[in-house]
Amino acid sequence: MKQAIDLSKTFFDYSDEEKNKSCPSSNAPLPAGYSRQPLHSPDKNEYLLVFPPGSNFNVYPQNPSKF
Repeated sequence: MKQAIDLSKTFFDYSDEEKNKSCPSSNAPLPAGYSRQPLHSPDKNEYLLVFPPGSNFNVYPQNPSKF
């Protein structure tokens, strides 16, 4: 769990350009991967949605490499 938290902190410290490489495609059936709330939303959270390992929907970040 500690490793997952550390890798997540590293990922969210990356530039928007790097994080956006892990966004789901526009035709993805589920929004797995990196995303953030719309600019007009009062909630400014960004998140990385990951389904159980082996799911075909996951979009894992390339960096950090151990993710």
